[in-house]
Amino acid sequence: MFTHVMDYRLISLNIALILLVMGAGDLLAQNIVSNSGFEIGKVFARLTDAKGFRGKMPEEWYDQKEGGAEAKVILTDKEAHSGKRFLFIEHKNDDGYINPNKKIKIEPGDYTFCFWAKSDKEIEFSAELYCETDWSILVGESCNLKSNIWTRFEFPTSFLKTFPASIQIGLRVKGRLWLDDVELIRRKEVKKIVNIQGF
Repeated sequence: MFTHVMDYRLISLNIALILLVMGAGDLLAQNIVSNSGFEIGKVFARLTDAKGFRGKMPEEWYDQKEGGAEAKVILTDKEAHSGKRFLFIEHKNDDGYINPNKKIKIEPGDYTFCFWAKSDKEIEFSAELYCETDWSILVGESCNLKSNIWTRFEFPTSFLKTFPASIQIGLRVKGRLWLDDVELIRRKEVKKIVNIQGF
């Protein structure tokens, strides 16, 4: 009887040690993009520029037009993927590039660049992450959407130093794009200390 009890305790101890090794490191995820779901900001404003109607942007985000793009980026609340608000991007010609722009600070580590997007037709758009010190492209992805389906895009990436960066997701062709939950998630391993008491 005593031998069986000791065998049981040894088996239990071995199982505990195996679980300790397997769970020695947990991955914690931290999204470093503030207002990533566009929930902070005024949804509607009657502002006018030379190109016509423009709405307001969510707080800490900016719109950027290049190369003759006739386009708009506005905060709205009609068809969000999550929460109540999302960004609506419309490019009215095939010139230049229109995109929302978000400034962030990158620390060394492993990341996942991810977001949700939708369009009312099949369309190609760009998802880019720039280094603001020299404007080199750190992540440059061409993404394709089918019509009227919220789709998650996800791109792993790693960085070795600290620097200011810019997230830009937008259109180089005529069309419309819905955008929500733009995140840059830093993954880091945290060691656990487990106290195993004797039997």
